Amino acid sequence: MQLTLVGLCKLAGKQLLRERSTSELRILFFALVIAVASSSTIGHFAERLQGAMQLSAGEFLAADLILLLIDISEKIEDVKIKYQCCWDVLDDLKVDRSRVLVVLTKFDGATISTEPIKNIANDLMIPNPIAISSKTGYGIHKLKTMINTFVSSQNLAKEDIKIKAVPVNAE
Repeated sequence: MQLTLVGLCKLAGKQLLRERSTSELRILFFALVIAVASSSTIGHFAERLQGAMQLSAGEFLAADLILLLIDISEKIEDVKIKYQCCWDVLDDLKVDRSRVLVVLTKFDGATISTEPIKNIANDLMIPNPIAISSKTGYGIHKLKTMINTFVSSQNLAKEDIKIKAVPVNAE
C-alpha cells in the first residue's frame, strides 16, 4: 500500500495528536522555539547595530580617530558577529582603517593572564590589541599613549582632535 501526500499528512497529524501529551514532544518543541529565537535575536541585533552606526555616519567621517570598543566579556561568536558588522559599516562609509583603533574592553582579569586577549586578537585578526578595564584601570595608560602617538603623528593640536567611540556591547 502506497500513501499519497494527503494520506501521509493525515497519518502524521494523527500520530502528532497521539504523542502530544508525551514529555519528549514538549521538550523538542521548546528546543525548536529556543533555537529559532536565539538565531533571530543575533540577526536582529546585528541589523540594529548596523542601523545605529549608519545614523552616526557623519560623526565617523568627521572624526580624526575612531575608537572601536569591543566588549570581550561575551562569547567569542557574538563578538565576531558584532566586530564584523562594525567593519562592514565602516567600510561602506569608506572610513580610512588607519584612523580606527580597536580597543578590547571589560578585561577585568588583568591579574590573571593576557592569554584570552591573544586568543581574541588572533580570532579577530587584530594586530596590536589594546585591552582595557575601567574597573581595574588596566591598559588605560597604554590607550592614552596610543592616542597621543596618533595625535602627534597627524600634527594635530590636542584641542582640535575629534575622537568618536563606537561601543560594541550586548545592549
